[in-house]
Amino acid sequence: MGQEEGFRFGICKGLLSLILRELAYSTFRIGLYSPIKVRLLGETDPKTTPFWKRFLAGALAGGIGSMIA
Repeated sequence: MGQEEGFRFGICKGLLSLILRELAYSTFRIGLYSPIKVRLLGETDPKTTPFWKRFLAGALAGGIGSMIA
């Protein structure tokens, strides 16, 4: 592919769309974790939050992020 289309158009063809998708996914995933943990699960102190609530908040944030991105 690199010889036929060249490096710029062959190998890097979808790089921009890949980067934009990953930025959107990560932004939603990281940005939604705390609001989900606080508003839906009622946890405000990170030191006393049980593992299952952190796991559930992360799973929900990741699921929403993957649906949006």
